[in-house]
Amino acid sequence: MPFNVDLDSVLKLAAVIVTIIGALAKRQIEGRAKLVFYLVHAASHPIPPPLPAAQPAPPSPADPPPGQPNQGEQQQPQQAEAAPAVQPAAPPTPPPMHAAHTHAVVVRNAGRQTAHNVRIDHNILPRSYTVYPPVRHTVSFPQQGDGAEILIPVLVAGEQVTLSYFYFPPLTFDRINAWVKCDEGMARLVNAIPSTPPPKGVRAALWVFAFIGAATSVYWCIRLATALLGWDFLL
Repeated sequence: MPFNVDLDSVLKLAAVIVTIIGALAKRQIEGRAKLVFYLVHAASHPIPPPLPAAQPAPPSPADPPPGQPNQGEQQQPQQAEAAPAVQPAAPPTPPPMHAAHTHAVVVRNAGRQTAHNVRIDHNILPRSYTVYPPVRHTVSFPQQGDGAEILIPVLVAGEQVTLSYFYFPPLTFDRINAWVKCDEGMARLVNAIPSTPPPKGVRAALWVFAFIGAATSVYWCIRLATALLGWDFLL
């Protein structure tokens, strides 16, 4: 049976396939910088008031004051006078409890290329903060307001920094950080949720099912293309 193949249709289909494969290969090989940032923790630490100074112990009734004779030296017993009733003292008012707030933010380059000029903007920058690991950075303040910007020159692929803050009420963590960006684009806020990775057997089964699904999709794409183009010889 002679094969009637339309060369123009073959070239169009090949062009689409080559374009898709080339785009995927370029994205995989070259990649790009991909910044993400997420909140690690936020906590309020109560600061207890200082302990009161220790009071000296009262003298024991068995020890008379200096210059007074003891019971053996007394010649005549004296009638004890009735002690006045002592009113219970009101409990002292405790001093007010203070608190300190802390939180930490992680900025990570999850891409395949270096991120340049990473800018971490703040609505309010506390006076006490740390950058770990201690990478080289600069801080710039605007002419008005309490904001500030921390500039990190480069973050290589896979590198991350942790910014920890220490401050006092009424300032809270949701009023401090603003946005994160670099020359390659804006960073994405990630809601980090700790999770346990699945066992190796489950991951292997997922890869097998993914391969079966991909093979099935390719098969039905070929069937659809042959049905539309009339390539019955491929069926």
